[in-house]
Parts: sequence; C-alpha cells; structure tokens
Amino acid sequence: MHKNLLATAALLGMSAIAAGCSGGGAGGGGARAALPPTPNAPARGAATFTITIPNATSGAGTRRPAYISANTKSVSVVETDGTGTPSPAVVADVTPGSANCTSTSGGTSCSIVVPANAGTDTFVVTAFDATGGAGNVLSTGTLTATIVAGTANTTVPLTLGGVVASIAVTIADPYASLSGTGTTVSVVAKDASGATIVGTYDNPIAISAGTGLVLGASSIPDSSHASAIAATYAGHPVAPIAITATGDGATGSATLTPGSGIVRYALGTDATTDLSGFPAMVGPDGAFYYGTYGARICSGGICTGTNGGVGRLDPATGAFAEIPLNSTVSNLLFTPDGALWVVENSAGYLARIPAGSFNAASVTTIQLPNNGHPRALALGSDGNVWFTDTTTRSVGKIAPGGPYATASITEYALPNGPAGTGRYLPTPGGIASGSDGSLYVPDYYNGVIDRISTSGTTTDQYVTPEEVALNPQGGDAFPRFVAAGPGGAIYVTYAGEGFTYPYNGKLDAMTTGGSFTNVPLAGFAYQPDSIASADGVVAFSDLANQSLGITVPGVSGVREFPTTDGFTFQSTGDAPQGVAVAPDGSAWYTCYGATGIAGTPLCAGHLVLTSAWAIFPSTSVNLYGLGVQAGQFMGIAESGDSGPFTYASSDPSVATASADADHNFTIVGNAVGTATITVTDAHGRSEAISVHVSSTTGTVNHSKPEVN
Repeated sequence: MHKNLLATAALLGMSAIAAGCSGGGAGGGGARAALPPTPNAPARGAATFTITIPNATSGAGTRRPAYISANTKSVSVVETDGTGTPSPAVVADVTPGSANCTSTSGGTSCSIVVPANAGTDTFVVTAFDATGGAGNVLSTGTLTATIVAGTANTTVPLTLGGVVASIAVTIADPYASLSGTGTTVSVVAKDASGATIVGTYDNPIAISAGTGLVLGASSIPDSSHASAIAATYAGHPVAPIAITATGDGATGSATLTPGSGIVRYALGTDATTDLSGFPAMVGPDGAFYYGTYGARICSGGICTGTNGGVGRLDPATGAFAEIPLNSTVSNLLFTPDGALWVVENSAGYLARIPAGSFNAASVTTIQLPNNGHPRALALGSDGNVWFTDTTTRSVGKIAPGGPYATASITEYALPNGPAGTGRYLPTPGGIASGSDGSLYVPDYYNGVIDRISTSGTTTDQYVTPEEVALNPQGGDAFPRFVAAGPGGAIYVTYAGEGFTYPYNGKLDAMTTGGSFTNVPLAGFAYQPDSIASADGVVAFSDLANQSLGITVPGVSGVREFPTTDGFTFQSTGDAPQGVAVAPDGSAWYTCYGATGIAGTPLCAGHLVLTSAWAIFPSTSVNLYGLGVQAGQFMGIAESGDSGPFTYASSDPSVATASADADHNFTIVGNAVGTATITVTDAHGRSEAISVHVSSTTGTVNHSKPEVN
C-alpha cells in the first residue's frame, strides 16, 4: 500500500556570490579576493526540497495534497525563472542508500537542493520508479515560489499528482434493479509501478456512461472523489450500459446490466377522487391513462361511490394531469380514432374524450338508458363500443363516431344462469371481443361466461368448471373479468369462494368453443382480478398476493411479482388494482391506493423486464408471526429464464424458503430471530434476503373483491 505525503520545498534565500580570481606569484595558494558581480547577472538563491518516500507497507488511507509512491527511486526538479528560461534538471536519487537521504519511521526522507534565480520561479518536480531520473513517471507537480536573495524564503507545499497508468471501474450493484434509483460507481487508479494513487491525479480522470444512466460526476480530480459516485437510471433502460473512465491515456470500464424492476410513479392525492385507482390503459400516444375512485361504501363485496376521475401520465417526465368526474371510473377504452372512452360507473354515464384534447372542457357524457350503470368496455368486431350494464343486467353498444346521446345506445338483456348454476339474475362484469368476433361476458354470480354475437344475441352460456365443482356445495365461482389473449384464448379471472381469506381464486384460459384450461398460480392464496393482454402477454392483478402476475412469451407458466410487502406489513397501498399491457408487452398497473389506508397516495407502476433477474418485493423481509399464513410471498422477475433457482437459509430454525413455481417462492418464519435466505440461479449468481421474524401477530390486510 502507498500513502500521500506532503513534499515541501524549503526555499532558502541566499546572497549571490561570485567566485573571483586574484593574481599572485607562482605557487600562490591563498584565497582569492571576491570580484564584483557581473553586471546584469541575476541574484542567485536556492530551493531545498524535502521529500519523504513512504515505506511500502504504509497505509493508503490518509489523504494529503500530494502523491509520493513508495516505489519512487529518483526525483528531478526543473527551475524556470521569471524570464521563462529553464535551468538544467537537478536529478537526485531518493533511495534509502542515497547520500542525501535518511531513514525515518515512516519511510525515507531526502533533501534536494536546486539553484534558483531570485524572483518568481516555477519548479516542475517529477518522480520516477528508477534511479537517475529514468523509468516510468509516477507523479508530477508544479509550484511557483518567490525566491528572495539574502533572506529566508517561506516553505511552500508541493502538490504532486499521480500519473495514471491503469484504471479499474467497479459497480456496487452490477444488476441494480429498475425498482430503485440506480447504484454507485468507484474508480481506482494506479501508477506505472502498480501503486494505488491516493490523492491528486496529475490530470482529472474523465468518466462517462452510456444511454440510460446519469453519473454524479463527469470528472474525478483525486481519489477522494473516486468512490461512491452516484449512477442514476434515466428512463427504463433494458440493455447493458457501459461506464468508462479515462485518464493519461489509460482506460477502465465496467458494465451495468439493469435489473428487472417496477418503476413507480406518484399520482394524485385528492382526498375526493384519488383514494384508489382501477382501470388502466396505455394510449396510442404512449402515455399511461388511468381511472380513479373516491370514497366508497362497501357492503358484502358491493361498493358504491360518487367521486373519481381520469388521469394521464407521461412516463418520460412523470408529469400527470387529472380530470375530476362526479363518478367513480371503472373502465377505459381507446377507439381507432384515438378517442378515450370512460365508464362513469356510479353516475351511469359513458364519457368520450377526443384524441389530443385531454381536458375537462372536451369531455362528452352520454347517459345510459333506464338509469343503467356501465361497468366495462370493449371494441366489438363490428366497430362499435360495447359495454356491460350491471343495473339493467344487459350489454349495450354505441357507434364510436356518434351521435353521442342516450338514444344512440342499444342494449340487449342477458339471460339468467343456466341449469347447473344458481340460476340467479345475471350480473355482468368484464367484457372482451374474441378472435371469432363474438363478445364474452362473465356472469359473476352464476359462474358462467356468456358468448354474445354483435347482433346482441346470447348464443352460448359456458358454465365454468369452478361453478360445476362448487355448485353442489352451494358455492359460487365468481368470474370477474376477461381478456382476449394469445392463441385466441379468452382469459378469465375468478375472485374465489366468497369473501373469506384465503380466497383461492383461479385463472382460466378458455377457447371460443367453451373449453376451459386452468392456469396454475403460485402462493398460499390467490385472487386474480383485473386482466389485460397485448403482444402475447397476459397480465393480471392478484389481490390476495398483492402482486402483478404475467405470462411471459416463450416461457411456460405464470410469474407473479409482489409489488408491496403488505402481506406482512398490513399495507396494501402499492398493491396492483387495475392492469394494462403496452404494445411492447410491458405491464402497467394502478395501485390499490388509500382504500382503507388514510393518507396513502395513489400511484402507478410499470414492470420492466430485463435479462438480469431481481427479487420482489425487496431483499429485506419482516415476518409478523409464524407459519405459512404469516409468510411472505416472493417473486423473481426477468425477461428470460435463469432457473431453476435454489433457496438456502443461514438458520432454518428461524426461517426457510420453498418454491411455489419456477419464479416464485414463499419465506416462512419458524421461530423468532433473524436469518438470511440466499437465492441462487442456475448460473451461480446469488442474492441475499435478510429476514427478521417477530412474535407480534398483526392483522394482515388482504384485499378482497369488490363489485361496482
């Protein structure tokens, strides 16, 4: 190791004396009389430099204004006077055996005397790793001092800058998740002898990063500024980013591979309209659109409210704008003309906002006939806007080009539940347009999926397997929402068997002919709700696991990513509520918000998957209680497949982890204490999760389905 030492130049003023000659007889050996100074000759003085070369074993932690390598063997000093005329270099060896050096406890102290003209002089000092001023330059520095003839000159500190021969760049977290702000970068510079330069560099080191990353510095003057440089994500980069540092012709680099993550956005905080978000859409302009709920009254799973709004978020800037409405908003739809259609659920209106005119003055409202209340929207194969009406128990349509009036709406009554169900009155929820041109509507209480032609005729009622299994016991399947997914399948979410935790909801993929295939889900409990699909990706919110679930093209099964540690922290503020899939296949969600949690701001999240996996919801887990029901459901997010993953506990008596699916696992507390869970992929990369298990038993605030 090497350390910075302060090299000082003791500038000793001396009178200028010229040696004269006197005549004498042969063999005369007396001292000669001094001759008068040569006219116009400058007065002379000298500068004495005292430099300490540290021992090779000395620490490098002390930062001082100059850098002297322990491998320094010689020093040269070149003096230039006020006329700009340089004197010949004075070269001195600075090894322990040199005549001008003495050994000290800290190293070798050497003195170098440099003749100097009186006046303002400049001294250039260079340190070498070989004797005689040869070898590699290790450090160099320049100082200016005033030499006064005949008086003692002030000692002036000499600053030497280390000459950079090699650079190493390290990244604190080379797979930093996009869920955070980024990571930090450090640079280590070494001189030609291999010694780490601790102190000033002779020239600042330039540092830069590729697109998607902003560094906290672009220039590094010394080693005190070379560590923990902030590296902050700009946008949502998915490709690896090179970080490069250059100095004195040497270059070092490292690569940051952005880790998969959820980029979160803060939205409105209006207590009247922004207590919860539900519908979500990515518009043709690339912006994220969302609907909001205000205060609601829920009883038996039925919730009503009178306030809400619709918002637009610009992902590039994080800026958002909201239009307050005198109604809760339960669904959104973009039509081919770029207009945004909004379901004003509690008010009983459809609303239309023209493309490029997101403001309150541009909103056109259309009241439903018969005091109806719309629930969900879909674009039919006939080009019309179709919707479900929970009050009149029907589906309806309106032409997207207008006229925008109640008289322009046509509604079609839905049938009661068929044989094999409870045969309740219909309760339509979501709606989707299938690959066969038909519309598909889940009947919540009857547990069926209605197939409806664009003429408004219910052509088939498909009884779900869940309803068949539950009906003899008097249970209900509760299908909630539908989305047209890859392969022509209609994906169906089920709230589960009533309103008691665990809900054990389900996700099915249904053919247009009514054949159902269950899609396995992970976790102790699951409650799929809102669902969307685009670009071969199906995304859904899981209210029980407080997670965002997705299917990944080319990868079998479903992966879920908990967005909050509310499963153990009794908080649901950031749990997904409404979901959307962008044209690029990335998933978005609106958060559950402040429903039941006063002061929690409304938010949105954007799941960005990269080649680097990340753990959700965090790498620090607190468990309040023992056993699986108090456990923490976890997810591993990535665009590919680095599995299979293994899970090891530092103390299995305190906490263990077990796989639920290929990219999901659950951490369970077994006793009060702390433990570390290490997750390792098939390639050997590992991440650690700190776990603290408490005996305190809290009331876990699980979400539950709500029918509006």
